[in-house]
Amino acid sequence: ILDPHTATAVEASKSIKEKYEVLVLGTAHPYKFLDTIKLATSKKIVIPEQAKNILDKKEKFDVLGKDINKIKKYILEKLT
Repeated sequence: ILDPHTATAVEASKSIKEKYEVLVLGTAHPYKFLDTIKLATSKKIVIPEQAKNILDKKEKFDVLGKDINKIKKYILEKLT
């Protein structure tokens, strides 16, 4: 089950995957969107142990813009 933001990215990627290499990064656990996921799937979502305390924390993010090279560099730096 994908969170709504990641699901939107996956669906959008389908229209360009024949022309470009595509990488979609998951942005959230479905539990963060519990009501939406329940409505869409009628399934009970169990919060993973690792996420139990995360929902109360302040969200952090970086704005990267549209420069693909900066985005690639940013991702690679986070992986190492």
